[in-house]
Amino acid sequence: MALLSCTNPAEHSNPLDPESPDYTEHGTLRGQVTTIYPPYQALAGASIRLLPGGLSVQSDATGNFSFGKLANGNYALEAALSGYALRQLNTKVLAREERVVEVRLDALPTVASANVTSARVATREATAPRLFLEINAEVTDLDGANDVRRVLVSIPGRVAPDTLARAGSFARWQRIFPNDELAPLNLHNLVGAPLEFLAEDGAGEKSPAQAFQLARLINEEPEPTYPSNGETFPRNNDRNLRWQLPVIAFDHSVRIEVYRLDAGFPLLVSTLNLRSGANSLLYPGSLTSGTYYWTVKIIDGLGNSSRSKEATFQVQ
Repeated sequence: MALLSCTNPAEHSNPLDPESPDYTEHGTLRGQVTTIYPPYQALAGASIRLLPGGLSVQSDATGNFSFGKLANGNYALEAALSGYALRQLNTKVLAREERVVEVRLDALPTVASANVTSARVATREATAPRLFLEINAEVTDLDGANDVRRVLVSIPGRVAPDTLARAGSFARWQRIFPNDELAPLNLHNLVGAPLEFLAEDGAGEKSPAQAFQLARLINEEPEPTYPSNGETFPRNNDRNLRWQLPVIAFDHSVRIEVYRLDAGFPLLVSTLNLRSGANSLLYPGSLTSGTYYWTVKIIDGLGNSSRSKEATFQVQ
């Protein structure tokens, strides 16, 4: 007698079944690239490289990326995006599993601009003018200007870099060096020398910038001629301020500053900016009775300046 079988072959539809057509020994890796700080904004266009193997993809508009059909094992992932620090992390992919990672990139601080200028200030009390090196920098960061922790400047001849201080807004950094602080060098030695800047953010990432230079030290000095030496300045008639300018071979402007002495302390009452070549000005306002002084300043197109000695006068 013959026996007939009524059973059907197993379907092997479970993907975990080694005999299933969907069975795989591979795993997948996916993730999202975002900013380093909450609310973790998505970053598109980041280049994601996977090692070993050298596979590479880019994050999409929502910051997402994925790698499929990866062999079971350990991987190193590198994420790069212009303006951000390179991010590296290690992960492990298991067969038939999906590994999910978060890649958070730190924006690099950037010295967007810097202005290195000199200031020459003559005073009645000193036989020689005082010289100053003035440094102003604008530093930006895509994570926010307050993420910039410090800004350093390396001045030739100094042992260590100097730290700038925030000035006014989060993006502006500044420092003024009197000439005697620059020893063994001085301002004359620094003209044309490269000053190198370095910005550091809250995560400790450092970003060097191009070198900036001091272009000029103005040695010429203007001279106030009227009123001066305690002369009386009329309230109504002949209220012309007069001064002499040295011969200057570069484009410049002139700034007049008028101060009132209040209990011995100077109080700025007027700042007047004039075109180059001017040597007199009808004072546009009125002055109350008291003791005053005024100065004349030459300023070139880069911001370098030379200020006159103070000229005192009386208003009665």
